[in-house]
Amino acid sequence: MSGSPLSLANPRTRLAVILTTFFALVYLILAPGSSDSYASPYPKPRTESWKSTANRWFGWSAENTVEEVQHPIPKLMHEAQVNFRALITKQSKTLSAAVKEYKKRYKRDPPKGFDE
Repeated sequence: MSGSPLSLANPRTRLAVILTTFFALVYLILAPGSSDSYASPYPKPRTESWKSTANRWFGWSAENTVEEVQHPIPKLMHEAQVNFRALITKQSKTLSAAVKEYKKRYKRDPPKGFDE
């Protein structure tokens, strides 16, 4: 005895419940305008560019805009690369040159194991 026709033991009832649930979920996910109806508690991010913001902050006119001003990070990166290359060119190439430089800087012999 399988019970009443509305029992979940009945295969037809089980199939109807599964299909109804499936279509309800699909409708909720894909319903038109479902994303528009959601009100976010956070404000929308500003899309104003940093250039127009800088122009407004500094009060620059149209003839003196931020396009003429470069961002400082690329300039700092370039200066760091130039300084590092200059440092590498001054580096000792041989052990005897390194020992000579060590004695010149610290006015003493290099420590034991310096050559390793």
